[in-house]
Amino acid sequence: MVWLTAVFAFLLLLTCFLYYYPIGPLPFLDSLSSLVPMLWVANGFFVLWWLLLFDRAVLIPVLALGVSFLAFENFYRFGAETPPVSEGGFKVMSYNARSFSLFSWRKNENTRDSILAFIKREDPDIICLQEYSYQTRKTLLRDYPFYTETPVEANKAFQAIFSKFPMVSGGMVEFPDSRNNTLYADVLIGYDTIRVYNVHLQSYRIGSRRFLLRDYGTRFLGRLSAVAALHRQQAALIRKHLAQSPYPVLVCGDFNSAPFSNVYRQMKAGFQDTYAGRGAGLGTTYSLKGIPYRIDYILADGAFEVLAHRNYQVRLSDHYPLMATLALKGK
Repeated sequence: MVWLTAVFAFLLLLTCFLYYYPIGPLPFLDSLSSLVPMLWVANGFFVLWWLLLFDRAVLIPVLALGVSFLAFENFYRFGAETPPVSEGGFKVMSYNARSFSLFSWRKNENTRDSILAFIKREDPDIICLQEYSYQTRKTLLRDYPFYTETPVEANKAFQAIFSKFPMVSGGMVEFPDSRNNTLYADVLIGYDTIRVYNVHLQSYRIGSRRFLLRDYGTRFLGRLSAVAALHRQQAALIRKHLAQSPYPVLVCGDFNSAPFSNVYRQMKAGFQDTYAGRGAGLGTTYSLKGIPYRIDYILADGAFEVLAHRNYQVRLSDHYPLMATLALKGK
C-alpha cells in the first residue's frame, strides 16, 4: 500500500510538473492531465486509508494534493450554480454542436431543431460553433446576418462564427496534418473592432473501448502521443497568429484539453478565462462516462471586462454550451 500510495502521488506531482514544463520528446505524457480528477480521488482515498491506520504515510498523498491545489488554477469556482446574465455588454456563446446531430448520433430527429431553439432562446450576439452543419445556415441567418464558415474546399471539419454585428474581415488558421482548424472574424461593435477566434484543436477520435486494448494498448498510446504533439503545434500556430492581431481578441472553442494541461496554460497566457472570473461549480463542458471535464473555453484579453459566465447543462450534443457576457473596458 505504501508503494501504491507513492505511485499515485508521483503521478499527480508529475502532472503538476508537466503543466509548467512539458517534456518535448515524450508528448504522450501531456495526456496525463486528463487523469487529474481520478488522481485526486485516488490520493484522497489514500489519505483516508492512512488516517484510519494512524500512519505517517498519510503525508505522501497530503503533500501531492497540496502541491496540485497550488499548481493548478481554475478547476473549481465557488458561487451560484446559475449566475445571472449581466445587463449590458454583449454575449458570446461557444458550442460544439456535433454537426447538429446530422448523423443521428442521439437517434432523435428533433435534436437539430432543439439546438436551434436553445440558441434562439439564449440569444447570444456572437456564436462560435464547432462541428457545425451547413444545413443550419439558413435558419441561423434569420437572427445572425453576418457569418463566416469553413470553406467546403478546405476539406476540414466544419466550423462557423455567426454574429449580429457586422464582420469586416475573417479567415482561417489552418492546421497541417489535421482536419481540425481555427476560424477568426473581425467584428465591428459600435465604433470598435474586435477579433474573435473559433478554435477546435485536434480530436482524439477514440471510438470504442476496444481501441484502448488493441495491439496491447500500443495503438492507444500512439494516438495519445500523436494528438498531444498536434495540440502543441496547433496552440503555437494560434498564439503566433493572434499575437499579430491589431484588435482586442476573444478566443472561444473546443481545446480538447483539460485546464490541467500545458496546452490550456499556453492558450490562456495573457488572457482571462471567463469561467475563472464569473463562473461557478466545476464548469463542466463534457462528460466522459459520468466523469466531468472542462475542455471548452472562452478567453478574453485584458481589453475586456468579464461581466458574466454561464455553463449550460443542455444534453443535445456530446459537449455542453457555454456563454460569457463581456464589455470593452471604458465603453
